[in-house]
Amino acid sequence: MLFRSPHVDGSFAVMFLRDRWAWHPTATFDSRVSRVAPGHVAWFGDRRVDVRRWWPCGTPRTIRGLSLDDAVARIAPVVEASVRNRARTSGLVGVHVSGGLDSGLVAAHTARLLRADGRPDPVACGWTPTLTGESATKEEVRLRATATHLGLEVIPCNLTVDDMRTYLTQDPVDLPFENTFPYESAVLTGAAARGVTVMLSGWGGDEIVSS
Repeated sequence: MLFRSPHVDGSFAVMFLRDRWAWHPTATFDSRVSRVAPGHVAWFGDRRVDVRRWWPCGTPRTIRGLSLDDAVARIAPVVEASVRNRARTSGLVGVHVSGGLDSGLVAAHTARLLRADGRPDPVACGWTPTLTGESATKEEVRLRATATHLGLEVIPCNLTVDDMRTYLTQDPVDLPFENTFPYESAVLTGAAARGVTVMLSGWGGDEIVSS
């Protein structure tokens, strides 16, 4: 039933569902469509199309000997300014909460900013389903601890078969495609239904804050 469409690449879909991290970066669920690899763009020139890197990051600069307090003093104003700039909306603001350092940092700054301005708390959204007791993963435990510390109630992400069917049969030309998007699509749909017009995330934080 899930792969009834003649254009769905069934073998790729099965691989994705079994291990969503082990799939080819240029493939999509549509057997007719390939995508440009991450970090690249398609460059249309005179009678030819090239694939080029759009972010030649090179070797990142490492600041050694920086204390935790100094690191916080440098990062906090940048995050705070970014949150304040993006939270300019007449609707509700949503935040991703995963239990990680990056999403927790953004969620904390967002909650503090909105409360200081007398606005409603951010709508906290998680990617994990409702898990309790021994069934809860380490990430779920950290997520709940972060939410409790910030005084937020996290909306869980309980994917359904219909959610996955919608994701597998989406148009890869019109919509983004990534290994986390089955969850994110459901999160954004649920957040929008609650009046959220801006969703703030810690995506990309691994490139800034590293162990």
